[in-house]
Amino acid sequence: MNDKITHNQYTAIILSSFIGVGIVSLASETSKKAHQCSWISILISGLFPLIMLLVASYVDKKMYHEDFSYILESLYGKFLGKLLLLIFLINAFLSQSLIISGYIKILKLSISVYMPSILILVLIILITMYTTTKKLTTLGRLCELSLYFTVPLLFLPLLYINFGHKTHLMPCFENAKAIVSAIPTSFNAYGGSEISFFLFASISNRKNTTKHNIFPALIVTLIYTFITAITVYFFGWKLTSKTDYSLLFVFKLVRPAIFSDFTSFFMIIWSTSILLTLSIEQFIMCYCLSKIFNLNYEKTLYIGIPFVLLLNLISIISNKFIVKILKPMFNYVLILIFIWCIVTFIVTFFKTRKTQGTEM
Repeated sequence: MNDKITHNQYTAIILSSFIGVGIVSLASETSKKAHQCSWISILISGLFPLIMLLVASYVDKKMYHEDFSYILESLYGKFLGKLLLLIFLINAFLSQSLIISGYIKILKLSISVYMPSILILVLIILITMYTTTKKLTTLGRLCELSLYFTVPLLFLPLLYINFGHKTHLMPCFENAKAIVSAIPTSFNAYGGSEISFFLFASISNRKNTTKHNIFPALIVTLIYTFITAITVYFFGWKLTSKTDYSLLFVFKLVRPAIFSDFTSFFMIIWSTSILLTLSIEQFIMCYCLSKIFNLNYEKTLYIGIPFVLLLNLISIISNKFIVKILKPMFNYVLILIFIWCIVTFIVTFFKTRKTQGTEM
């Protein structure tokens, strides 16, 4: 997958990496702590991907658009560079497992009630593997096409604004402590910005990469904030906090006359985003495996997928495995990646400054 992608394809891949299972349950999880102010927590949390993407642009510019593994080796040395790739690999494993397990649960609640979970798992893996084996350009085009349908669909509830009550969002800023406490809850949904570090070397035209990083960060923050606010606006925070996948209920409420079951239509469109998100995570997984163990990219897919299958089989058997092990681990790894991002910014700043000073 050493082919090139355009700026638009790059932006589409970044956006697609965000829009996963988290968007369906985001309002439910944050409203448990921040109540009617949950949308404010989501808005503030938007700083997380924005910082990550801005740092990615800065590092890419200062390191002359080199491959990610080369950048890590240049900044941290060969051993630490591979160790950091291992952290990204673990993140890709955990992310895929959580996305797949969450997606299976949602399918079982909506359009695939009677289909066995293992069959759904196998189908998901086969579809995403097929997409991952294609060129990065193909993945970028698919992400572009998917977003043309997914993003407008997510803003459709605006047409039914009279169904809600503004009192459900009042009072705003009632409890600053509760708003802050709900911020970490949304980190899972904002995971995905790390893909930018892996893509920069593949962009055909590297001008204005900062602009193309700011845009997806702002768009995903807008989408998440809107989805959370409109859900609470329709149902109130108490009902929202008691439903695991509150967005599904929003699309049960907003049903255009031409559809007998609009939830199924939403699930079909949204499913394309989920499958593409998984392909993006598989791209990271294969990249890390190929660089750590010096293996062929195509072969690494068949090495990594069995681990993903194993984690999901355990998740199907025991939900406690997700709640007690996978989710906490994923949160810790995300925090670790964010810390790495800040440290990398500092290291890049001083290393490049020192190099420029030596050249002068």
